[in-house]
Amino acid sequence: MDAVTAKAKLEKRVSKLTAIARAQLRRGKLEQTLNTVATCALTLYSANQCYQSDALEDILSQVAEKLPVPETAIPAQDDRVLFYDGFGLGSRGLLTVYLRALCRLKNVILVTRREWAPGLESVFSLVQSSGGQVCLLENKKKTEDIQNLQEIIRSSGVRHLFMYANADDVVVTTAFLRVPKDRVRYQINLTDHAYWLGSRCADKYIEFRDYGGAISAAYRGIPKEKLVKLPFYPRLDQYQAFAGYPEPFDPEKQQLVFSGGALYKTQSADNAYYRLAAQMLRRHPQVVFWYAGSGDSTQLDILSREFPGRVWHTPERQDLFGILEHCLFYLSTYPVCGGLMFQYAAAAGKVPVTLRHDDISDGFLLDQKQLGIEFDTVEQTLQEIDKLVEQPDYRREKEEKLSRAVLTPDAFTQRLQLLLETGETGLALDYTLPDTQKLQKMYAKNYTNRQLRLDLVRRGNGYLLARFPVDYILGLAVKLRQKWRP
Repeated sequence: MDAVTAKAKLEKRVSKLTAIARAQLRRGKLEQTLNTVATCALTLYSANQCYQSDALEDILSQVAEKLPVPETAIPAQDDRVLFYDGFGLGSRGLLTVYLRALCRLKNVILVTRREWAPGLESVFSLVQSSGGQVCLLENKKKTEDIQNLQEIIRSSGVRHLFMYANADDVVVTTAFLRVPKDRVRYQINLTDHAYWLGSRCADKYIEFRDYGGAISAAYRGIPKEKLVKLPFYPRLDQYQAFAGYPEPFDPEKQQLVFSGGALYKTQSADNAYYRLAAQMLRRHPQVVFWYAGSGDSTQLDILSREFPGRVWHTPERQDLFGILEHCLFYLSTYPVCGGLMFQYAAAAGKVPVTLRHDDISDGFLLDQKQLGIEFDTVEQTLQEIDKLVEQPDYRREKEEKLSRAVLTPDAFTQRLQLLLETGETGLALDYTLPDTQKLQKMYAKNYTNRQLRLDLVRRGNGYLLARFPVDYILGLAVKLRQKWRP
């Protein structure tokens, strides 16, 4: 499907989903409305052709007004903070980064989902050992979760409310629309290159780099006075022992190159990421390439067949820091560069070699442009790889520069404290618009009929079966194949 066709199909699907949600809202079917809005938001996120939808934000505002809220609320107390976790990722992401800082500064109430609790024991311990509290949503009905979250907010007396959520999370975005006026709401913009719900539900939007701030101001319609900049630091468990190589490996004779993240970040029409990896493996027979991450592994499987025994694919692992310590360098994903993985590599003292797609790879590290880690072509990237593989002194010189390129935990905590006290972080945002057209065209080309159908069923919205019978059934088939794929 070419970019023009993909965009036309996307617009048709979004228009129909929006109309369905409005009709459900008129009939008072609030649960169905929320599920349809979530499906539409997930579709917009996957296709990545816009950054905000007034129509969906309007619908959520109307749902929020129709849902009952508790009549009374405990007055806000400045030492209390609520943190809503909509990801459930204890071992990666920004959850622990923020909680470690907040638990030093305030009394924290963590709200997350019961189904994620088994993987969040260490996070719960962090909160509870500092005198905080954990509240679990049951994830039964969205309307119930919204009302339960509102009850927690009003009965806990929290002054500050942090939202850390997926692009299609209608629970927190709707709940945050109706909180007492003496609260301050913060949205952490983790996915700054893509669409997400919630452009009207916060008082402050935390941008980790200029790229996201410029997009939020220009394309999400968020006033600049609501935007603040707070770079994060990479949280790695340095005490998690290296769990070993997934296949036989001789460190005396072989060299390991590591890469990782969701596999959609490596998919492009020109297949540049896999061409780069193949060229690297051809030029350096001693190199083994290890990719850790989930998603469509078709191209990675092809690479593995071409280089048997030298291409490894595993799920994400808990011992990420240990893996990075054992690799020669980190190969960034392309065309979408993973910001956290980029920082993880730098924190471990490994060079994140990056084939630049556009401005999306900017601003992950301090003084990034001075580090010499981004390259404009496959050949330039290969030349850098050659030097890192063949010249140990050159590699060590590059690695030393990286130790000063990430924010420290103490500096992050100080900036966060300033935000809570003053509403600012002391860091200015540069609103120069980045180039986003190239990235959006790439997403449009990659947005296939298969993905369009899969997005329809990814959150289990059975209400839509009657409205999209063929696509819904085909989407279920794709989802089942992914689930049972060995």
